[in-house]
Amino acid sequence: YEVKNIIYQNIYNNLSYIQKSKGTYKSLRNFLRCFGVDEELIKLKEAGFKTLKIDFLEKDGWINKVNSFCPEPDILINNAGIFPIKNFKNSDIEDYDCCFNVNVRAPFILMKNYIPKMINNGYGKVINILSSSAYAGSPDTPLYCASKHALLGMTRSLFLEYRDSNVSVTSISPGSMKTPIGATDERQDYKTF
Repeated sequence: YEVKNIIYQNIYNNLSYIQKSKGTYKSLRNFLRCFGVDEELIKLKEAGFKTLKIDFLEKDGWINKVNSFCPEPDILINNAGIFPIKNFKNSDIEDYDCCFNVNVRAPFILMKNYIPKMINNGYGKVINILSSSAYAGSPDTPLYCASKHALLGMTRSLFLEYRDSNVSVTSISPGSMKTPIGATDERQDYKTF
C-alpha cells in the first residue's frame, strides 16, 4: 500500500497535513523530525507541505475544517497536548476540561472520524503520542497524567477492536523531551532532556 496522506497535530494545537513526496519517504522522515515545534511548521510550509491551525478547545466546527483539509488520511498522528502544571488542590473544572478536550477528546473525535474511512480504504495507521506519564503519576500534574492514562486505555482498546481490519492503532510514550512543553516544567533540568 502506498501512503499518500498523513495528518499530524503538533503540541501547539496546530493540525498539519502532509503529502508523501513522489517516489520517496524522505519527506516523511524529515517531517517526523519536526515533532511539534512551531518554527518547524514554518519550515514545512516553506517546503510545500500544507498546514492548518485548529483550536481543539472550540467545542464545535473544528472537525469539519479538518475534514475539508484532509478528507482521507492514511496515517493519523495524535500529538497535540497541553501540560498543566498545577496540583490537584488548585486545579478546577476549567483546567480539567481544557486538558481533557485537547489530550483525550480531540484524538477521540479524530479517530472516530478517520478510522471508518481507513477501514473502507483497506489501510490505516493511528499513532497516539502518549508520555511516560501514561504509566505513572507525578506530583503537580494530576490532570495531564490522567489524560495520558485515558488515551493509553483508549489506544489499547482500539488496537484490539481494529487489529483484524488492516488498521493499526498504536502509541509511543516518550519520557521528558526537549520541547517547549518540557521547558515549562521547572521541576526538572531541561538541559538533561
